[in-house]
Amino acid sequence: DPTMGPGGQPPEFDIHTLVADIGYALTDRLQLSLSLPFSTGSISRLGWGAGNPDRHQQRATGFGDLSLLGSLWLLNPKSHQNGNVSFGLGVKAPTGSHTKSSWHYSASDSVAFPAHQTVQPGDGGWGFTFQGQAFQRVSEGIYAYGFGSYTANPKDQTEVTLAPTGPNSLLHWSVPDFYQARLGAAFSVWPEQGLSVSLGGRLDGIPTADLFGGGDTTAVKTPSQIVYADPGLSLSRGKSSFTLSVPIRLHAKRSQS
Repeated sequence: DPTMGPGGQPPEFDIHTLVADIGYALTDRLQLSLSLPFSTGSISRLGWGAGNPDRHQQRATGFGDLSLLGSLWLLNPKSHQNGNVSFGLGVKAPTGSHTKSSWHYSASDSVAFPAHQTVQPGDGGWGFTFQGQAFQRVSEGIYAYGFGSYTANPKDQTEVTLAPTGPNSLLHWSVPDFYQARLGAAFSVWPEQGLSVSLGGRLDGIPTADLFGGGDTTAVKTPSQIVYADPGLSLSRGKSSFTLSVPIRLHAKRSQS
């Protein structure tokens, strides 16, 4: 219910992220990939401080957390081009800042303070990623696919508090887990040129309870589930492939921290 937001209006988020991926195949079955995101984001909301009725904004920009992932196809890709399953394991390093400075607003003034966690480039902790994906040929030129990824952050909380109330503040931001799942089908529309399109669904989320570590009852997080329609376009050229995906949000649900 948007009216349950601060001041009876929902907060407004504007986040843009560019991810640079580098992949290398050690063998036909074993691959390594390195990912580094860059993001710029802002959040604006009413009632930032007690007695302050105005809408204010916080912003943060920078490189995010670096991820290294190794994945293995269970079957030989050369002899199993109609279907295969892959599992991956990776590590996420806290290279992105989770303390980018912005402003915290009270009824009478504003002070420099880290921006809201949801717009920070990094989350402040090391993480471990578990990933699985699979595809299967359904008919000529049509493939079904599935993907799932879960990143567990063992660290329970950061040193950043919700407000600049000094060292006695008991409310700190959590270092939350996060996940993604995708399911859909890809269609070959121009095989001679390596062109295909895909259509499916995508789910992004932050769980209420972490897989490892504490902080679920002592730190503040933003549990959520967001559902997207996930159309895409792929082009293969020799040993290279290019993919464009434009998720369209269909539903968002926030849960109690």
